Amino acid sequence: MKKVQAPRCELGEGPLWRSESKEFFFIDITRGRLYAWCPATPHKAARLVFQCREPLGAALLATNGDLVLFAGHRVLLCPYGGGSADCTLLWQLPLAPGERFNDAICGPCGRIFAGTKTETNEDGALWLLTPGQAPKRVLCGLSISNGMGFSPDNKVFYHTDSGLRTIFRYQYDPNTAAITAAQPVVRLTSPDGAVPDGMTVDAAGNLWAACWGGGCVQQFSPAGKPLRTFALPAVQTSSVAFGGTGLSDLLVTSAATGLIGTQDGGIFLLSPGASGRAEFRARL
Repeated sequence: MKKVQAPRCELGEGPLWRSESKEFFFIDITRGRLYAWCPATPHKAARLVFQCREPLGAALLATNGDLVLFAGHRVLLCPYGGGSADCTLLWQLPLAPGERFNDAICGPCGRIFAGTKTETNEDGALWLLTPGQAPKRVLCGLSISNGMGFSPDNKVFYHTDSGLRTIFRYQYDPNTAAITAAQPVVRLTSPDGAVPDGMTVDAAGNLWAACWGGGCVQQFSPAGKPLRTFALPAVQTSSVAFGGTGLSDLLVTSAATGLIGTQDGGIFLLSPGASGRAEFRARL
């Protein structure tokens, strides 16, 4: 395990690998910041890529490598290397006061799933964003909509509701993006109260979940069987993403909010002995 040279994040989240520039991206949600870090030059600190005045709930990539940013209640397209003045509005969602984006993912056909949470951790939602169409709410009444992923055959969609400490699996139609037949696949029950947060799926179909409050990343089989646990020095581990050479590195974010530990809010790089898959990109 290596600690990345990066500012201490109040709410680090949303790691993402951009192959063109060979960089990991990650966000500090509450500070509205997007950072980039290159594992090929580990001695160099992460650089600030984008700053906004609103919470920055997620960042994705478009097919051409530009950035899709989830700022406040808006979804913006920002050219790679651009600033706020270069952004164009893609969608504006009717979020309630105190509700914000919390995670997002692109699907196989270039559509976007974007999850939200509220200040009371009630009435979160999952939205489907299709280019040229109005946003569509596909799940409601969630506590904290969180990490998502797809099985290697694109027939299963995984979605985390952190308030329920559960990752659900859905049947997924890659043609329509419809999700049906929800079933719990991972449910954390540890006495420390850890909850599954951000997640990803590796090339073998195994699930990797950051465990907020548990100070670790856990690997699960597609059936939800615990396989391995990687302990980290940050209690509030928040999300994970594969990247680097052969997609064999795992970047882990964490959050310092409410904590005073010097490692809390750090960004970490693991060599977990597994490889990821290239994430899908938005077709806009």
